[in-house]
Amino acid sequence: MIGVEYTGLVKQGGLAEALEGLSQGILKQNSENKVNLIFPKFSNIPSTVEMTPFKTCTNNEVEFKVYRAQKDGVDCYFIEHEAFNLKDSPSIYGPTATQQAERFAIFS
Repeated sequence: MIGVEYTGLVKQGGLAEALEGLSQGILKQNSENKVNLIFPKFSNIPSTVEMTPFKTCTNNEVEFKVYRAQKDGVDCYFIEHEAFNLKDSPSIYGPTATQQAERFAIFS
């Protein structure tokens, strides 16, 4: 699954709990189920989340680094790009609609 919020990583509203609940529900449904989530590597993810380098990718001459972490049995992958550095605003939504649109276009 792809998301931008997850409880314990990045939380701005109810989406964090929704994605966490869905992930945990899938895991509890069957012990063989696996859940993989993909997120932007926002600069405000807590430093307590231990990420390890996973892969470096190039798309249209733009390099993206991918990191991996585990959170409550869920494999989380984080895409690193300068657009996800939230130096202008602590919120992943903003500070302007244009910046938000650019950030999510890059993530997609």
